[in-house]
Amino acid sequence: MTIVEMLQQLHFIHIELLEIARSKRVVLLENNMERLQEMTAREKVCIDQVNAIWKHMQENGMHHIEHGLSDMEPDAEQAARGDLAQLLETMNTLRLLNDENQKLVEQSLHFVHQTIDWALPPATDYTYDPNQQTTAPPIRTFDSKA
Repeated sequence: MTIVEMLQQLHFIHIELLEIARSKRVVLLENNMERLQEMTAREKVCIDQVNAIWKHMQENGMHHIEHGLSDMEPDAEQAARGDLAQLLETMNTLRLLNDENQKLVEQSLHFVHQTIDWALPPATDYTYDPNQQTTAPPIRTFDSKA
């Protein structure tokens, strides 16, 4: 697999991740947990594919994309740099969408925690504390009149 093919495949996978992130926003707003789990599973598959491509690149001695591009002919290098620019742009957009989705999840969790705090009474401590001061008078079982 050439570096151009790898870049194109990475770009295709990142576009799929971008589509998932866009639809995840709607799913988060609808609070549809089943679809969210499905999307998370699809994301995992895509991430595994990206990791496999990077591993393949490293196994072939391309630790940095720039090293692979510098060995190409000028026309092919120019086309590959264009593919790389598109990939970087897609990755940046994906990062921004993921940040927004993360904020939505945090807000949702904050709302859930607030709702639980309002719905439940304050917790009382039922454990023994020898230094605890009691406000009730002690109960005596000895009757002095007997």
